[in-house]
Amino acid sequence: REIPGARQVGSFSNEQGDYLVVLGSDGVTILDASAGIGEPVGHYSTRFGERFSLSGSLLVLAEGFRGVTVVDLSDPSRPTAIGTSDLEYAADVAVAGSTLFVVDNQALHVLDLLVPPWLTQDR
Repeated sequence: REIPGARQVGSFSNEQGDYLVVLGSDGVTILDASAGIGEPVGHYSTRFGERFSLSGSLLVLAEGFRGVTVVDLSDPSRPTAIGTSDLEYAADVAVAGSTLFVVDNQALHVLDLLVPPWLTQDR
């Protein structure tokens, strides 16, 4: 499967199936992984994605000078941005529980990953 500028891959599962998440030069592509590398089922457009971390069906995306964006992948066909940070730069991210770690090429920042209650209900 060709994904222009592909530079990172991750995976997650939910009640709908198993998915691959691939960061490329035009954003994040979600692929159905139920039977190997399947067809794309969703896409989140960004030209600024540098690295990402997954926490369940949440994608935490380092977007350089755009900071951090949190994307809900619970419906893989419709990835939806649900939050951002006020950091001036984000080069890489990692998530542990409800803690978000962000590096900006100069320092490590530790933030709380606050997920709205409406997003976690009925999961």
